[in-house]
Amino acid sequence: MNGKAIRNGEWPEVMTACVAWQYLGISRNTLYEALRRGDIPHWRVGRQYLIAKIELDKRLKI
Repeated sequence: MNGKAIRNGEWPEVMTACVAWQYLGISRNTLYEALRRGDIPHWRVGRQYLIAKIELDKRLKI
């Protein structure tokens, strides 16, 4: 994910955990705890978490 898309207000449809916690405006630890509990559907690719923007929007009710 590149920072340019985020600076323009265009968030990617699939985000890494690093981008997702910034999108949600929560701490990194809070996001990782929610992922471990299964509160947010996600995929793991190696050691990286991938999260669909639509799933985050559902939680924010956007």
